[in-house]
Amino acid sequence: MTATLTPPAVVQLADGDRLSIELPRFRGGVIAHDFTVVTTEGLARRRGDDPSVWVERARHLGHELHGAFNEGVTITAHQQEVVARTEVALGQTVELEGVTYTIAAAPNHNIQFVPVVDTEEEV
Repeated sequence: MTATLTPPAVVQLADGDRLSIELPRFRGGVIAHDFTVVTTEGLARRRGDDPSVWVERARHLGHELHGAFNEGVTITAHQQEVVARTEVALGQTVELEGVTYTIAAAPNHNIQFVPVVDTEEEV
């Protein structure tokens, strides 16, 4: 009997969502990293600007419209509030502002959103 693997469900993400993902270490094994999702539209909304203007300008300049910032680590002497995070994995499919992406590793222990291209041809 052959086991059938079901593809992971598409995770819905939005600007400001916090992610936790395990990335490979240089010396083997994996280590968890935390990221915050950012979008051009979300940043424009937070600043009270017209998102369509920001998106048009970003596209004109050749910028990505979505990204994730590595949050790093801070050691403190006082209790910190627990932050809810969505656990994701490399290769997982996510949807962000109506576009489907795959999470891929990027240099320096970062991640990137790679657009999923529909390879089905219409007949």
